[in-house]
Order: sequence, then structure tokens, then C-alpha cells
Amino acid sequence: MRKWIIAVATLLCTFPVLSHAASWSLNTWVKTSGGNIVVRNGSPQTSANGSVFKSYTTSKTFNVTVNANTGYNISNVTYNGVSQTLPIANPSSYAVSGPNAQSVYVTFAAQQLSVTASAGAGGSATPASVSGIYYGTRLYSPLRFTFTPVSGFNVVSIAGVPAGATVSPAVPAAANTAVVVTFPTNYTFTGSVALAGTFAGPPVANAGLPQTVLPNTQVTLDGSGSTGVISTYTWVQTSGPASVALAPSGSNATFTASVLGIYTFKLTVTAGSFATTTVNVTNDPAAAAKSQCQNCHQGNNIGIAQNVFGNWSSSQHRANLVMCANCHVGANNGGHPGTLTSGSVSETTFNYNAQYGAGNFCVTCHNPNIITDFAASRHYVRAGAASCSFCHVGGVHNPNAACVDCHTPGNSFGLPWPPTGFTFHNAYTGTNLCKKCHNPHSTVASGCGGCHDCPPQTGSHLKHFGGSIAQAGYGNTEIAKDLTSNSPVYLMNCGNCHPMDAANHLNGVVDIELYNPLAPAGSLKALNPASASYVAGGTVLTDDKGISYTNGTCSNVYCHSYNDWTTTADIPDSDPNWQSKVVATRNYRTITWGGAPLTCNGCHANPPQTSYPANNGGAGDSHSWIDQDGYQNLHTSNMYSAPVSCSYCHNDTVKQLNTYTEDNMGVRILSEVPISNFSKHVNGINDVAFDTQNPFVYSTYGSDVSMSLANATYDPATNNCSNVSCHIKQTTVKWGTPYRWWYNECNVCHGY
Repeated sequence: MRKWIIAVATLLCTFPVLSHAASWSLNTWVKTSGGNIVVRNGSPQTSANGSVFKSYTTSKTFNVTVNANTGYNISNVTYNGVSQTLPIANPSSYAVSGPNAQSVYVTFAAQQLSVTASAGAGGSATPASVSGIYYGTRLYSPLRFTFTPVSGFNVVSIAGVPAGATVSPAVPAAANTAVVVTFPTNYTFTGSVALAGTFAGPPVANAGLPQTVLPNTQVTLDGSGSTGVISTYTWVQTSGPASVALAPSGSNATFTASVLGIYTFKLTVTAGSFATTTVNVTNDPAAAAKSQCQNCHQGNNIGIAQNVFGNWSSSQHRANLVMCANCHVGANNGGHPGTLTSGSVSETTFNYNAQYGAGNFCVTCHNPNIITDFAASRHYVRAGAASCSFCHVGGVHNPNAACVDCHTPGNSFGLPWPPTGFTFHNAYTGTNLCKKCHNPHSTVASGCGGCHDCPPQTGSHLKHFGGSIAQAGYGNTEIAKDLTSNSPVYLMNCGNCHPMDAANHLNGVVDIELYNPLAPAGSLKALNPASASYVAGGTVLTDDKGISYTNGTCSNVYCHSYNDWTTTADIPDSDPNWQSKVVATRNYRTITWGGAPLTCNGCHANPPQTSYPANNGGAGDSHSWIDQDGYQNLHTSNMYSAPVSCSYCHNDTVKQLNTYTEDNMGVRILSEVPISNFSKHVNGINDVAFDTQNPFVYSTYGSDVSMSLANATYDPATNNCSNVSCHIKQTTVKWGTPYRWWYNECNVCHGY
């Protein structure tokens, strides 16, 4: 019996003792608008909820977060009966837990804003500030700030005017005119406002300092130093050995002069104030450097001890017209000492110095490969610590290298002459000719023909460039018209299809660059759209020099494009406003590199032609137009006499007469003719030159009539052809004027 009782007692002890957790309450209350309270990440509680009580049994701590709306601050928090110290951060969090009752009460207040008005020299602003403006304040009557200039001055600008406020009158305003900024009725402030007026006095011209420059250097006449409110800047040349074409640009004007002498220019600004300046165009680089740099440097004893000007004057830099601003970029425009690229070569001695970092002063102008090439060459072994200055004696401002100091018969270094295996060097002349064939930084053969043929014999290179090595240059965008007035071949230089930046040369990659926003104005490259591209072909080929290439495709390239003219609406008979309904669109052909030679049809039709209904009447292009019945009109139809051959109007480009074929509708197609002068073809210009030697023979009704073009002229600005004998009794005819024989439009070409 005793054992049984003990067993029961043991069994009862295995059950847990249950207890009830204490319940406690949380009172939260948002007493004003402008924010909310969030309890345990629940829904936000606002003033609309009033005083809220909730009971909890949890013994864990959780947060009550107070959030102010935009434009409001937390003005008071009473946490468990204790007001918190101001200011209170937004958001602000409070930890609550039982078993005692907890409370969080909060009030919010709109932020006070600052609304001010200030004035610069030459005027005043009233009122200077307005008080009592809070976030959300709405005006019940307009609020105005007045900016008043002193006598003779005017309000140039007012900064800080927010959306919804008005400025009257508009700035810049006339002299002695007050300007009012108005915040209208119902304007609601949601931020501080700081108005700031700027004033200016009467216009005073400043034409800038005199300049001395080299011929064919672009000169900028700088009128930016003029003061006052100026709406017009007028530059004129008042004297000089030749007239120059001034290109105005805001307060400045640019020009280029090739004739030596002193030019005088006058700047006149608004209200008649004027000033003059002079530009001396000289072929003496030292004189230009003195004007731009040395006079000021000498007067302020800058660089005199280092003989900077003297060293430069005797250097190859001067001979090559490398001026101060080429290295000290911006120095000629007031920047001192200019943006000078530091690097691993000392700017003072040219000696290598690792402390200068990974850059290199020399590569500002020279190919970066000179550093790695030089380090791998035998020159580096000889030079040792002297580095660049071993050959470039005289320091950075006198970088004259002398190959013959070492590479000459009887040299002090014991170098063999002629070099082993190169007996042709026996023709030593005693001059520094080594670098004509050698890269002095790597001691290997260089020149365009050293790595690849010039031009390469692959793909379409020979078609694009049929010139000599002397005419070629990496990055050069010149074409035939830039080199000669009459060329038997295309001379499209390397920079038209490859990068203009020399840093991309000798980088182990055949880079193709058909578009560059920095391409020279008027160049073929500048005429390419941003979409111009080259897509490599699928087969990799190798030329005789081991360089890999593919015959890919060129797209959206100006050279292989033509204009197409369409009309946006029907053009009535003899419509004087026909030009407003014409749209010219540039169409591009996709061309395969290395493909068959292109004919006239390869880039544009022969003849160029428009058709109904896309074009109403041949508007915009008078070569050829197919009407609604399928018949051909204009110059190629030529009233069913022989078509007008290309050579009659493009005689500088082609000389041979076209033959032609004709289909059953009388539509003519012209034969291909050879280009006689490539300087006039694919040059960015629609070259029009009449054949003044050979008259056009017009055959009609069994008789021939000769039409002389000896006095014919074309104006590219107006598209007007004048004194063309084919246009009987009509002195001037505009190219592209709509012509339909069934309308009263015969007088478009003939004065009937």
C-alpha cells in the first residue's frame, strides 16, 4: 500500500503549473494634424482616431513610432507622462512594455518658412523679408516683392522665383524700370523662398587685349569683358592687309587670316558703346609666344632663371609650331599655368621618375606607346637613369633629340657603323635622318609601310585611297579636294574610317570609327550620322603583313547615300508655296567592304529620280520625275529629245556623254560614265559646273539646235540656274520647281 501512494504522488508532480499573464494597456493619442503614430508596424494613427486604448498581455518590448508629415515638425511628445526634450527627431521611436500602463501623446506644428528678397549692387529689394509664413500657408491677397534699380541701372535677373509666382516686366528689364515678383491669391507655400535680384549699369564695350598669332590660326575676338545689360554685340573689321570673314558667336567673333600684317577690329554693343583691339598676324612663332606669354612672364620674373623662352626658341617645338598653349592647355585663355599633364617623366628634365605616377607628361601629345617601347629598347639600356634627357638634351622646353650623337662613324660608344647587316647605311650624310625610318623610342623600323601597306592592298582600301604615303596620315580626315583641285583617284584619308585620336593607333586592334562628334566641320566624317556603323564579316582574313581583317558591311555612311524628295500634300498648278511642302530625306546604302566596284547606281540612281504619288511634280529635284501615268519628265526626258547628260551640268566631275536605254514607256536609264576629277566627287558638295566648251545639241522636228552654256551659272545658296540657253526666254530657273506639262507650268523652264 505504501508503494502505491508514492507512485501516485510522483505522477501528479509531472503536470506543469499554469498561470495567467498580467494584462496592461497602451494609450496613444495624436492631438493635432501633421503626422501619425505607428504601433508595432500597424496602420498609422492620426488625429482623426482620437485617444486610442489597447490592451496587451505580451511581456515583450515593442516600439511606438512618431512620424511628422512633410512640412511639419514634432512639437511635443509626452511619453508615460514625461514631456520629451525639444527638438525631437523625425521620426522618433519609443519602447513600451507591461505590466504597467503606458502612454504616448504627440502634437505636431507646421514648419516656419523663410521668405526673403535680396539685391546685389545697383539696386534694392522691398520688403526684405516676410514673417509669419508656415508650411501650407495660403495667401488670401497677393504678396509682392519689388526690385528697384538705381538711376541708369536695370534689373538683369531675379533668382529663386518659384513656380506659380510671376515676374513683371520680364527680365532683363529696361533701364530705370522696377520689376515686381508677385505671389498670387491662393498661392500655397511649401518651402522657403529666397529671391535674389541682380542689377547692371549702362553697357560698356570691352574688345579685349591685342593679340599676336601665327597665320591660319583661328583667332577669337573676346568681348565677354563688356559690362551692363547687352543684347547686341557687333564686330567689324576697320583695317588690315586683307579682309577676313568674321564668324560671330555671342559676345565673341572668330576668324582665320593667312595674310601677314596688323588687323584692327571694332566692337559695338547695345546703346552704342564701342572699343577696338588689334591682331598682329606674323610668321614668327617667337613673336606670337612673346605676345601670348613671354611679355607677362618677363614682367613678373616668371621662368626667367630657367630660360624657358630661350630654350623653347631653340627647340624643335618652335620649329614645329608647338606653342606654349599646346602643352599648357588653356594658358592662352587666361588659365595659369594651364592644364599640364604630369606623369612618369619629369616636366623639368625629361628624366624618368617613378614618383610621378602612372601618367606621362610626354604622352599629352605623343603616343603613349613611347613609354613601354622605350623601356623594351636598347636605348633604355644606354640611357640608364638619364632616361629621356639622354637624347633630349636641354630639358622639357628644349627637347631636341640628336640620333647622330651615337649613330655616327667613330662614335664614342663603339657602335658599329654601318650597323651589322645594314650596309645601305653607308650613305651616311651626317644629318639626323634616323627617325625617317626608325622609331627612336623602340629602335625598330616605323613609318606607315613598316607595319602595313599604305594604303593596305585589302578590301576596298585602294578604291578609297589611291594616293601616296606622303598624302596619308593617321587621324587625317582630308580628301582629294583638300589636297588638290584635280585628282585622278579618291584620296579619302585614314581618319575618315579609322579613329582620329592617335591613342588608338598601334594598339593591336584595327579600329573602325565612322562617326565622331569632334570631326572637323565639312569633312566626310562630320556628315555621317551617329548611326553610321561597320559590322564585321563572318570570315577572318589575313593580309601579307599578318594583320587580320574581315569584309564586313558599312551602313548609314554619307559617301554611299543620296537625297530623296517627297511632298507632304498635293501641289496646285503654279503654287508659289511649293517649297513648304517638300521634304528631303537622306537614304543610305549598305555596302560590303571588298565587294565589286560600285557604279553610279551603287550609291544613287542614274539618273536620280522621284515618282508620283510620293512626289507631286518632281518638287525638289529636277533630274527625273515619273508622273501618275508612268511617263518620265524633266531633264532626262528632255521633251523626248536626247537626255541631258551628266557632263553638261557636272562638267568638273565627268566629261563623257552618257548613252541611254529606253523602255516601252519612254523611261530612260543613263549609262555609267567615268569620273574625270575625284576632287569634285563625294566631297560633301553638290558640284555644279556647266560645260562651257561643248554646246548641248537639241534635236526636234528633224533639225538640230545648238544650246551654248558658255554664260550659264549656278547659285548653290538659292538653287538658281541662270543664263542657261536651254531655258529659252527664261533668265533664271530654280532647281526643283514642280513641272507638269498639262498645267500652266511651261514658264517654269521657258518664258512663254
